[in-house]
Amino acid sequence: MKWIAKAALQKMFSIIPGGRSLNYLAQHYLTRSLPSSDSDFFDKITIALHHCAVLDRQMTGTKVDDLAFYEFGVGWDMLTPLIYYMHGVRNQTIIDIKHGLKLELMNHALQRLAIHHNIVEQMAGKALQRIDTTPINNIADLQSRFGITYHAPMDARVTGFAANSIDVLTTTSVLEHIPAKDIPAILTESRRVLKPNGIVSFVVDPKDHYWFFDKSITMFNFLKFSNSIWNIINSSQTYQNRLRYSDYITLFHEAGFRIVEEEKITATPTELAELQQLQLAPRFKEYTLDDLGVVELRVAMQK
Repeated sequence: MKWIAKAALQKMFSIIPGGRSLNYLAQHYLTRSLPSSDSDFFDKITIALHHCAVLDRQMTGTKVDDLAFYEFGVGWDMLTPLIYYMHGVRNQTIIDIKHGLKLELMNHALQRLAIHHNIVEQMAGKALQRIDTTPINNIADLQSRFGITYHAPMDARVTGFAANSIDVLTTTSVLEHIPAKDIPAILTESRRVLKPNGIVSFVVDPKDHYWFFDKSITMFNFLKFSNSIWNIINSSQTYQNRLRYSDYITLFHEAGFRIVEEEKITATPTELAELQQLQLAPRFKEYTLDDLGVVELRVAMQK
């Protein structure tokens, strides 16, 4: 199956020197998954606009351009911060555990946002700032043109940011790629830097991410492997912690956050039937079907 080949390739990239760069080249030239497809492009915009909608609901009447935004794990093309800029945000701090920004992909995103501006406005349901498509030549351009400060490598467990300095903290499809043992420290640090009236908006995608690449498997395929087997398959390039819905909710509460909005997207009846047919690893037999069947989690939280 295709996912096995990809897992093996990712495992190799996680071991050899320069593997991260080779992984990018493979996605760009071999699998051609970069730049992202139109479907993925608009999916990412949908999630970015979801974060903006949370902000509008939870901080009604607040001037967006006065707010300090912070996001960890932004990825290759800076698309989400660009959507925030179009929404009116002028002060963003972005960090990544490793330097992942690719200027060529960001410049491609600028062009696509300009081409599809009217569609993005329709998706947002409001007028948005138009994007200047002049190519970005260096990281300093991010600050001067978009108010984006980029730090990488930087550890979200220990940012060094001042306490109570962030108004809005977001992350998208990142927590599921972080080892479970590291998440409490990230959440503790996130709470420390958040202002008393600040808002956190997280989107978590707990599906098997190899399913995106290989539809011959289900989105729950990785739940059938024991921890020992999964440790062999798993790699630092596409790490998946396999935490479920209830695990995340517990972590959020233990970190001292108060959930003010929660949206669970559950698998369809057909997908749940596929889940029921799986021979689950012992670790996952303790969970309810409803818990295992959450395929996306969106939460907004405050201190």
